[in-house]
Amino acid sequence: MGKSGTTSWAMLGVLLLPWAPHIGRGQWTQGTGLEMGSISCLARSATALYAGTPDQGVFRSVDSGATWTPINNGLGSRTIASLAAGSGCLLAGTYGSGVFLSSNEGESWVAASDGLSDLHIYSLAVRDTVFYAGTVNGVFESDDRGRLWELSSKGITGSTVRVLACIDSILFAGTLGAGAFFTRNPGAGWTSASSGLSNPNVQSFAACGTYLFAGTYGGLFISDNAGLAWYPVNISLSRDSPPLNAVLKDKTVFALAAHGTRLFIGSWLTGVLLTSNFGISWTTVNAGLPEVSVYAIITDGTYLIAGTYGSGIWRRPIAEMNAPSPDPGTAGPAALTLEQNYPNPFNPKTTIRYRLPAASQVSLFLYNTLGQQVAEILRRYEDAGDHEVQFDGSGLASGIYFYQLSSGTRTQTRRAVLVR
Repeated sequence: MGKSGTTSWAMLGVLLLPWAPHIGRGQWTQGTGLEMGSISCLARSATALYAGTPDQGVFRSVDSGATWTPINNGLGSRTIASLAAGSGCLLAGTYGSGVFLSSNEGESWVAASDGLSDLHIYSLAVRDTVFYAGTVNGVFESDDRGRLWELSSKGITGSTVRVLACIDSILFAGTLGAGAFFTRNPGAGWTSASSGLSNPNVQSFAACGTYLFAGTYGGLFISDNAGLAWYPVNISLSRDSPPLNAVLKDKTVFALAAHGTRLFIGSWLTGVLLTSNFGISWTTVNAGLPEVSVYAIITDGTYLIAGTYGSGIWRRPIAEMNAPSPDPGTAGPAALTLEQNYPNPFNPKTTIRYRLPAASQVSLFLYNTLGQQVAEILRRYEDAGDHEVQFDGSGLASGIYFYQLSSGTRTQTRRAVLVR
Protein backbone atom coordinates (compact mmCIF):
# COMPACT_ATOMS: atom_id res chain seq x y z
CA MET A 1 0.00 0.00 0.00
CA GLY A 2 1.66 3.22 -1.12
CA LYS A 3 0.97 6.89 -1.61
CA SER A 4 -0.85 6.34 -4.87
CA GLY A 5 -3.24 3.85 -3.29
CA THR A 6 -6.51 4.59 -1.57
CA THR A 7 -5.54 4.57 2.04
CA SER A 8 -6.84 6.56 4.98
CA TRP A 9 -5.84 9.76 6.65
CA ALA A 10 -2.79 10.39 8.77
CA MET A 11 -0.59 13.21 10.02
CA LEU A 12 2.46 15.16 9.09
CA GLY A 13 5.97 14.80 10.47
CA VAL A 14 9.70 15.24 10.04
CA LEU A 15 13.28 14.27 10.92
CA LEU A 16 12.64 10.82 12.30
CA LEU A 17 15.14 9.50 14.77
CA PRO A 18 16.62 6.05 14.08
CA TRP A 19 14.45 3.49 15.82
CA ALA A 20 15.83 1.53 18.73
CA PRO A 21 14.03 -1.09 20.83
CA HIS A 22 14.50 0.91 24.02
CA ILE A 23 11.19 2.26 25.28
CA GLY A 24 11.25 5.22 27.59
CA ARG A 25 9.46 8.36 28.51
CA GLY A 26 9.14 10.79 25.65
CA GLN A 27 8.89 8.11 22.97
CA TRP A 28 6.25 6.25 21.01
CA THR A 29 5.38 2.73 22.17
CA GLN A 30 3.91 0.03 19.97
CA GLY A 31 0.44 -1.39 20.48
CA THR A 32 0.40 -5.10 21.28
CA GLY A 33 -1.55 -7.19 18.78
CA LEU A 34 -0.97 -4.88 15.82
CA GLU A 35 2.81 -4.93 15.46
CA MET A 36 2.83 -5.86 11.78
CA GLY A 37 1.21 -4.50 8.63
CA SER A 38 -0.28 -1.19 7.64
CA ILE A 39 -3.11 0.81 9.20
CA SER A 40 -5.54 2.41 6.76
CA CYS A 41 -7.92 4.20 9.16
CA LEU A 42 -8.79 4.89 12.80
CA ALA A 43 -12.02 5.68 14.66
CA ARG A 44 -13.14 6.27 18.24
CA SER A 45 -16.32 5.59 20.18
CA ALA A 46 -17.11 6.52 23.77
CA THR A 47 -15.58 3.26 25.01
CA ALA A 48 -13.00 2.08 22.49
CA LEU A 49 -10.58 2.82 19.67
CA TYR A 50 -10.79 1.02 16.32
CA ALA A 51 -8.20 0.41 13.61
CA GLY A 52 -8.86 -0.68 10.04
CA THR A 53 -6.25 -2.48 7.97
CA PRO A 54 -5.97 -3.24 4.24
CA ASP A 55 -5.64 -6.99 4.79
CA GLN A 56 -6.36 -7.97 8.41
CA GLY A 57 -9.80 -6.47 8.99
CA VAL A 58 -10.75 -4.40 12.04
CA PHE A 59 -9.09 -4.28 15.48
CA ARG A 60 -10.34 -2.82 18.77
CA SER A 61 -8.58 -1.39 21.81
CA VAL A 62 -10.22 -0.61 25.15
CA ASP A 63 -7.03 0.59 26.88
CA SER A 64 -6.08 3.69 24.87
CA GLY A 65 -4.23 1.75 22.20
CA ALA A 66 -1.98 -0.36 24.44
CA THR A 67 -3.44 -3.68 23.21
CA TRP A 68 -5.49 -4.57 20.13
CA THR A 69 -7.72 -7.54 19.30
CA PRO A 70 -9.29 -8.49 15.94
CA ILE A 71 -13.08 -8.12 15.67
CA ASN A 72 -14.00 -9.68 12.33
CA ASN A 73 -16.96 -11.96 13.08
CA GLY A 74 -19.35 -11.57 10.15
CA LEU A 75 -17.12 -9.05 8.38
CA GLY A 76 -17.34 -10.02 4.72
CA SER A 77 -14.04 -8.40 3.74
CA ARG A 78 -10.72 -7.79 5.48
CA THR A 79 -9.76 -4.91 3.17
CA ILE A 80 -10.85 -1.94 5.28
CA ALA A 81 -10.70 1.56 3.78
CA SER A 82 -12.71 3.59 6.31
CA LEU A 83 -14.29 3.50 9.75
CA ALA A 84 -16.80 5.66 11.61
CA ALA A 85 -18.48 5.40 15.01
CA GLY A 86 -21.65 7.08 16.20
CA SER A 87 -25.32 6.68 17.01
CA GLY A 88 -24.55 3.44 18.82
CA CYS A 89 -23.04 1.85 15.71
CA LEU A 90 -19.65 1.10 14.20
CA LEU A 91 -19.33 1.29 10.41
CA ALA A 92 -16.61 -0.28 8.29
CA GLY A 93 -16.11 0.65 4.65
CA THR A 94 -14.29 -1.82 2.43
CA TYR A 95 -12.48 -1.85 -0.89
CA GLY A 96 -15.10 -3.50 -3.10
CA SER A 97 -17.49 -5.14 -0.62
CA GLY A 98 -19.46 -2.13 0.57
CA VAL A 99 -20.36 -1.19 4.14
CA PHE A 100 -20.62 -3.43 7.20
CA LEU A 101 -22.33 -2.41 10.43
CA SER A 102 -21.92 -3.47 14.04
CA SER A 103 -24.28 -2.49 16.83
CA ASN A 104 -22.24 -4.23 19.55
CA GLU A 105 -18.84 -2.53 19.30
CA GLY A 106 -17.52 -4.91 16.67
CA GLU A 107 -18.44 -8.22 18.29
CA SER A 108 -20.40 -9.08 15.13
CA TRP A 109 -21.04 -7.48 11.75
CA VAL A 110 -23.80 -7.43 9.13
CA ALA A 111 -23.71 -6.21 5.54
CA ALA A 112 -25.31 -2.78 5.08
CA SER A 113 -24.89 -1.84 1.41
CA ASP A 114 -28.37 -1.80 -0.13
CA GLY A 115 -28.69 1.16 -2.46
CA LEU A 116 -24.97 1.75 -2.94
CA SER A 117 -24.03 1.91 -6.62
CA ASP A 118 -20.34 1.63 -5.78
CA LEU A 119 -18.94 -0.74 -3.16
CA HIS A 120 -15.56 0.96 -2.73
CA ILE A 121 -16.14 2.98 0.43
CA TYR A 122 -13.31 5.49 0.81
CA SER A 123 -14.82 7.51 3.67
CA LEU A 124 -17.56 7.33 6.29
CA ALA A 125 -19.14 9.79 8.72
CA VAL A 126 -21.97 9.87 11.23
CA ARG A 127 -23.94 13.04 11.97
CA ASP A 128 -26.64 12.63 14.62
CA THR A 129 -28.50 9.50 13.41
CA VAL A 130 -27.61 9.79 9.72
CA PHE A 131 -24.77 7.80 8.11
CA TYR A 132 -22.73 9.05 5.14
CA ALA A 133 -20.48 7.12 2.74
CA GLY A 134 -17.99 8.55 0.26
CA THR A 135 -17.45 6.61 -2.99
CA VAL A 136 -16.23 7.09 -6.55
CA ASN A 137 -19.83 7.98 -7.42
CA GLY A 138 -20.18 10.65 -4.75
CA VAL A 139 -21.80 10.75 -1.31
CA PHE A 140 -24.54 8.39 -0.17
CA GLU A 141 -26.60 8.79 2.97
CA SER A 142 -28.72 6.48 5.12
CA ASP A 143 -31.23 7.63 7.74
CA ASP A 144 -32.24 4.10 8.77
CA ARG A 145 -29.01 2.79 10.27
CA GLY A 146 -27.59 1.53 6.99
CA ARG A 147 -30.57 -0.49 5.80
CA LEU A 148 -30.87 1.62 2.63
CA TRP A 149 -28.53 4.17 1.09
CA GLU A 150 -29.49 6.98 -1.28
CA LEU A 151 -27.28 9.18 -3.43
CA SER A 152 -26.95 12.62 -1.84
CA SER A 153 -24.28 14.24 -3.94
CA LYS A 154 -25.88 17.21 -5.71
CA GLY A 155 -23.24 19.84 -6.34
CA ILE A 156 -20.22 17.55 -5.95
CA THR A 157 -18.47 17.15 -9.27
CA GLY A 158 -17.62 13.63 -10.40
CA SER A 159 -14.71 12.62 -8.22
CA THR A 160 -13.82 10.14 -5.50
CA VAL A 161 -14.93 11.39 -2.08
CA ARG A 162 -11.79 10.69 -0.10
CA VAL A 163 -12.78 12.10 3.30
CA LEU A 164 -15.97 13.05 5.11
CA ALA A 165 -15.95 15.04 8.35
CA CYS A 166 -18.68 16.55 10.51
CA ILE A 167 -17.45 19.73 12.19
CA ASP A 168 -19.82 21.97 14.17
CA SER A 169 -22.90 20.49 12.42
CA ILE A 170 -21.39 21.18 8.98
CA LEU A 171 -20.54 18.18 6.81
CA PHE A 172 -17.34 18.52 4.76
CA ALA A 173 -16.33 16.34 1.82
CA GLY A 174 -12.81 16.19 0.44
CA THR A 175 -12.34 14.76 -3.04
CA LEU A 176 -9.54 13.53 -5.24
CA GLY A 177 -9.32 16.09 -8.01
CA ALA A 178 -12.26 18.41 -7.28
CA GLY A 179 -11.30 20.00 -3.97
CA ALA A 180 -13.55 20.46 -0.95
CA PHE A 181 -17.31 20.82 -0.48
CA PHE A 182 -19.61 21.51 2.46
CA THR A 183 -23.29 21.30 3.35
CA ARG A 184 -25.64 21.61 6.29
CA ASN A 185 -28.27 19.58 4.45
CA PRO A 186 -26.91 17.12 1.86
CA GLY A 187 -30.39 16.66 0.43
CA ALA A 188 -30.39 20.31 -0.57
CA GLY A 189 -26.99 20.03 -2.24
CA TRP A 190 -23.31 20.73 -1.62
CA THR A 191 -21.36 23.99 -2.03
CA SER A 192 -17.80 24.18 -3.31
CA ALA A 193 -15.28 25.17 -0.64
CA SER A 194 -12.11 25.25 -2.72
CA SER A 195 -11.22 28.92 -3.10
CA GLY A 196 -7.47 29.17 -2.50
CA LEU A 197 -7.09 25.40 -2.28
CA SER A 198 -4.30 25.10 -4.84
CA ASN A 199 -4.19 21.30 -4.56
CA PRO A 200 -7.60 19.66 -5.25
CA ASN A 201 -6.70 16.30 -3.70
CA VAL A 202 -8.02 16.53 -0.14
CA GLN A 203 -7.08 13.81 2.36
CA SER A 204 -8.19 15.11 5.77
CA PHE A 205 -9.94 17.83 7.77
CA ALA A 206 -9.62 19.04 11.36
CA ALA A 207 -10.85 21.98 13.42
CA CYS A 208 -8.37 23.60 15.80
CA GLY A 209 -9.29 26.72 17.72
CA THR A 210 -11.37 28.89 15.40
CA TYR A 211 -9.64 27.56 12.29
CA LEU A 212 -10.36 24.72 9.87
CA PHE A 213 -7.43 22.80 8.39
CA ALA A 214 -7.28 20.62 5.28
CA GLY A 215 -4.53 18.14 4.43
CA THR A 216 -3.86 17.58 0.72
CA TYR A 217 -1.35 16.02 -1.65
CA GLY A 218 0.18 19.51 -1.84
CA GLY A 219 0.54 20.38 1.83
CA LEU A 220 -1.59 21.88 4.58
CA PHE A 221 -4.18 24.65 4.19
CA ILE A 222 -6.02 26.81 6.74
CA SER A 223 -9.38 28.59 6.65
CA ASP A 224 -10.78 31.14 9.06
CA ASN A 225 -14.30 31.08 7.56
CA ALA A 226 -15.40 27.42 7.52
CA GLY A 227 -13.80 26.63 4.19
CA LEU A 228 -15.04 29.55 2.09
CA ALA A 229 -11.42 30.60 1.54
CA TRP A 230 -8.17 28.69 2.13
CA TYR A 231 -4.56 29.79 2.60
CA PRO A 232 -1.45 27.58 2.46
CA VAL A 233 0.28 26.88 5.78
CA ASN A 234 3.81 27.37 4.62
CA ILE A 235 5.13 30.42 6.40
CA SER A 236 7.91 30.81 8.92
CA LEU A 237 8.62 34.08 10.67
CA SER A 238 10.79 32.36 13.28
CA ARG A 239 14.56 32.16 13.27
CA ASP A 240 14.39 28.57 14.52
CA SER A 241 11.50 27.05 12.55
CA PRO A 242 11.63 26.57 8.75
CA PRO A 243 8.47 26.68 6.61
CA LEU A 244 6.39 23.52 6.74
CA ASN A 245 7.00 22.49 3.14
CA ALA A 246 10.74 22.83 3.65
CA VAL A 247 10.50 20.27 6.44
CA LEU A 248 8.34 17.75 4.60
CA LYS A 249 10.08 15.20 2.43
CA ASP A 250 6.77 14.77 0.62
CA LYS A 251 3.98 17.34 0.85
CA THR A 252 1.16 14.80 1.27
CA VAL A 253 -0.72 15.34 4.54
CA PHE A 254 -2.70 12.15 5.10
CA ALA A 255 -4.28 12.87 8.48
CA LEU A 256 -5.02 15.58 11.01
CA ALA A 257 -5.92 15.46 14.71
CA ALA A 258 -6.50 18.32 17.12
CA HIS A 259 -6.27 18.43 20.91
CA GLY A 260 -6.98 21.86 22.37
CA THR A 261 -4.70 24.27 20.55
CA ARG A 262 -2.36 21.48 19.43
CA LEU A 263 -2.65 20.30 15.84
CA PHE A 264 -0.93 17.09 14.77
CA ILE A 265 -0.36 16.13 11.16
CA GLY A 266 0.80 12.83 9.69
CA SER A 267 2.40 12.47 6.29
CA TRP A 268 4.10 10.31 3.75
CA LEU A 269 7.84 9.97 4.50
CA THR A 270 8.06 12.44 7.38
CA GLY A 271 6.07 11.05 10.30
CA VAL A 272 4.27 13.28 12.81
CA LEU A 273 4.55 17.04 13.32
CA LEU A 274 2.99 19.31 15.94
CA THR A 275 2.08 22.97 16.03
CA SER A 276 0.71 24.80 19.06
CA ASN A 277 0.23 28.16 17.34
CA PHE A 278 -1.96 27.21 14.38
CA GLY A 279 0.88 26.59 11.95
CA ILE A 280 3.23 29.47 12.65
CA SER A 281 5.94 27.07 13.84
CA TRP A 282 6.34 23.28 13.95
CA THR A 283 8.20 20.64 15.92
CA THR A 284 8.75 16.95 15.20
CA VAL A 285 7.45 14.33 17.63
CA ASN A 286 8.88 11.15 16.13
CA ALA A 287 11.22 9.79 18.83
CA GLY A 288 10.90 6.01 18.89
CA LEU A 289 8.61 5.83 15.85
CA PRO A 290 10.13 3.38 13.33
CA GLU A 291 8.26 4.44 10.21
CA VAL A 292 8.41 7.78 8.49
CA SER A 293 5.02 7.25 6.78
CA VAL A 294 1.91 7.67 8.91
CA TYR A 295 -1.48 7.06 7.33
CA ALA A 296 -3.86 7.64 10.24
CA ILE A 297 -3.90 9.44 13.59
CA ILE A 298 -6.47 9.99 16.30
CA THR A 299 -6.54 11.14 19.91
CA ASP A 300 -8.55 9.77 22.82
CA GLY A 301 -7.78 12.83 24.93
CA THR A 302 -4.79 11.25 26.66
CA TYR A 303 -2.84 9.52 23.89
CA LEU A 304 -2.15 10.23 20.25
CA ILE A 305 -2.53 7.04 18.21
CA ALA A 306 -0.63 6.70 14.92
CA GLY A 307 -1.16 4.07 12.23
CA THR A 308 1.92 3.47 10.09
CA TYR A 309 2.80 1.98 6.76
CA GLY A 310 4.14 -1.51 7.45
CA SER A 311 4.83 -1.33 11.20
CA GLY A 312 1.44 -1.47 12.81
CA ILE A 313 0.11 0.96 15.39
CA TRP A 314 1.81 3.20 17.96
CA ARG A 315 0.80 5.56 20.77
CA ARG A 316 2.33 8.39 22.77
CA PRO A 317 1.00 10.52 25.66
CA ILE A 318 -0.13 13.90 24.38
CA ALA A 319 1.23 15.58 27.51
CA GLU A 320 4.76 14.59 26.45
CA MET A 321 4.47 16.34 23.11
CA ASN A 322 4.82 20.08 23.55
CA ALA A 323 5.76 22.49 20.83
CA PRO A 324 8.43 24.76 22.33
CA SER A 325 8.29 28.46 21.65
CA PRO A 326 10.42 29.25 18.59
CA ASP A 327 11.34 32.57 20.07
CA PRO A 328 14.29 32.68 22.50
CA GLY A 329 14.03 34.54 25.76
CA THR A 330 10.25 34.83 25.90
CA ALA A 331 9.60 33.05 29.19
CA GLY A 332 9.35 34.52 32.65
CA PRO A 333 8.10 37.81 34.07
CA ALA A 334 10.66 39.85 32.13
CA ALA A 335 9.60 38.38 28.80
CA LEU A 336 8.74 40.16 25.60
CA THR A 337 4.94 39.81 25.34
CA LEU A 338 2.74 40.25 22.28
CA GLU A 339 -1.02 40.04 22.83
CA GLN A 340 -3.73 38.97 20.41
CA ASN A 341 -5.03 41.90 18.43
CA TYR A 342 -8.50 43.17 19.22
CA PRO A 343 -10.93 42.97 17.56
CA ASN A 344 -10.01 39.86 15.58
CA PRO A 345 -11.27 39.36 12.93
CA PHE A 346 -11.10 43.10 12.18
CA ASN A 347 -12.30 45.54 9.50
CA PRO A 348 -10.34 47.64 8.86
CA LYS A 349 -8.82 48.76 12.19
CA THR A 350 -7.46 46.75 15.11
CA THR A 351 -5.43 47.38 18.25
CA ILE A 352 -2.21 45.52 19.10
CA ARG A 353 -0.84 45.54 22.66
CA TYR A 354 2.62 44.43 23.76
CA ARG A 355 5.04 44.60 26.70
CA LEU A 356 8.77 45.30 26.63
CA PRO A 357 10.98 43.97 29.45
CA ALA A 358 13.53 46.71 28.81
CA ALA A 359 13.96 49.83 26.71
CA SER A 360 14.96 48.88 23.19
CA GLN A 361 14.59 49.39 19.47
CA VAL A 362 11.30 47.77 18.45
CA SER A 363 9.76 46.77 15.12
CA LEU A 364 6.28 45.45 14.35
CA PHE A 365 5.73 44.14 10.83
CA LEU A 366 2.75 42.51 9.09
CA TYR A 367 3.18 39.53 6.74
CA ASN A 368 0.87 37.67 4.37
CA THR A 369 0.55 33.87 4.15
CA LEU A 370 3.48 33.75 1.73
CA GLY A 371 5.77 35.33 4.31
CA GLN A 372 5.95 38.61 2.39
CA GLN A 373 6.03 41.82 4.42
CA VAL A 374 2.95 43.87 3.53
CA ALA A 375 3.08 46.59 6.20
CA GLU A 376 5.47 48.22 8.64
CA ILE A 377 3.27 48.96 11.64
CA LEU A 378 6.03 50.58 13.66
CA ARG A 379 9.81 50.84 13.97
CA ARG A 380 11.10 52.98 16.84
CA TYR A 381 12.87 53.10 20.20
CA GLU A 382 10.57 52.57 23.19
CA ASP A 383 10.82 52.42 26.97
CA ALA A 384 10.13 49.31 29.03
CA GLY A 385 6.50 48.64 29.91
CA ASP A 386 3.11 48.25 28.25
CA HIS A 387 2.40 49.70 24.83
CA GLU A 388 -0.32 49.59 22.19
CA VAL A 389 -0.66 50.60 18.56
CA GLN A 390 -3.62 50.78 16.21
CA PHE A 391 -3.29 49.29 12.76
CA ASP A 392 -5.43 50.26 9.78
CA GLY A 393 -5.70 47.56 7.10
CA SER A 394 -7.73 49.63 4.65
CA GLY A 395 -5.32 48.96 1.81
CA LEU A 396 -5.22 45.17 2.29
CA ALA A 397 -7.39 42.36 0.94
CA SER A 398 -9.38 40.08 3.20
CA GLY A 399 -7.41 37.14 4.53
CA ILE A 400 -5.07 35.77 7.16
CA TYR A 401 -2.02 37.81 8.19
CA PHE A 402 0.79 37.50 10.72
CA TYR A 403 2.14 40.35 12.85
CA GLN A 404 5.59 39.96 14.36
CA LEU A 405 7.13 42.02 17.15
CA SER A 406 10.93 42.13 17.39
CA SER A 407 13.07 43.55 20.19
CA GLY A 408 16.76 42.77 20.08
CA THR A 409 17.12 39.01 19.52
CA ARG A 410 13.59 38.25 20.72
CA THR A 411 10.48 37.94 18.57
CA GLN A 412 6.81 37.11 19.03
CA THR A 413 4.32 36.31 16.28
CA ARG A 414 0.53 36.16 16.20
CA ARG A 415 -2.14 35.63 13.56
CA ALA A 416 -4.77 38.22 12.55
CA VAL A 417 -7.74 37.94 10.21
CA LEU A 418 -8.99 40.83 8.07
CA VAL A 419 -12.59 40.42 6.94
CA ARG A 420 -14.14 42.91 4.51
